[in-house]
Amino acid sequence: MNLRSYSITSAISTIIYLSFLFLSDLLAISIEAYVPVDSHNINCGSSGKSSDGERSWNGDIDSNLLTLQHTKTIVAQPATQPSSNKVPYTSARLSNSEFSYSFPVTAGQKFVRLFFHPASYDGFDRNNAFFTVKFEGFTLLKDFNASLNTDAAISDTIFKEYIINVDDGQRINLTFTPNTSHPNSYAFVNGIEVVAMPTDLYFFEPSGQQIIFVGHPGVQYEMLNISALQTDYRIKVGGGRITPKGDTGMLGAGQEMMTII
Repeated sequence: MNLRSYSITSAISTIIYLSFLFLSDLLAISIEAYVPVDSHNINCGSSGKSSDGERSWNGDIDSNLLTLQHTKTIVAQPATQPSSNKVPYTSARLSNSEFSYSFPVTAGQKFVRLFFHPASYDGFDRNNAFFTVKFEGFTLLKDFNASLNTDAAISDTIFKEYIINVDDGQRINLTFTPNTSHPNSYAFVNGIEVVAMPTDLYFFEPSGQQIIFVGHPGVQYEMLNISALQTDYRIKVGGGRITPKGDTGMLGAGQEMMTII
């Protein structure tokens, strides 16, 4: 190799190397984990801190993270422990009358996750849990009976996830109301999670952008933040399970509904 060829080869190698470093820096920036500005993990019916082995939970007894607006509630442990025997399914807050949780949050879009272990509790038969859950004008669950859902799914726990938008100065008020048309009905919840997400991850600005309804050509939807969404399925293509510590800080609790293909 002559000197000219060596110089050209060296120059090309230097350019490739510098380009690689530049792209590596960009990649490092792009995959930096999102840190939620709001994150509340509430282990209902318990006090102090607890852990499910992957993230920390706070009890709702004497908690300063929320306001329990109605006091006619009890806390109890299930007569039968869940198969996972894991927080937050090992304790619950229950009531024959309406009660609410009120979370202080910043403005923006949030995940709201509800956790249920529909076992029988002291004085509360599992078959009598018929209730509605609302956030502002949105009905998240209506005349919900968790035991019917878990029995149909051959599971002893159930998890619901919603995506909502919160305005400036607004709190997330979740109201649990027993259906009085059912004798001895009551409402209960084992765990509540409220987590912020990046802006415009699911909702769009009112700029004409629309979502195509798969399988229905010509049918499109505007996904504005005046809507509320419910997650039914989550599919991960390739790779293994994402733990709460290994995700972006948002999706770790959704493992129950995740399918890996």
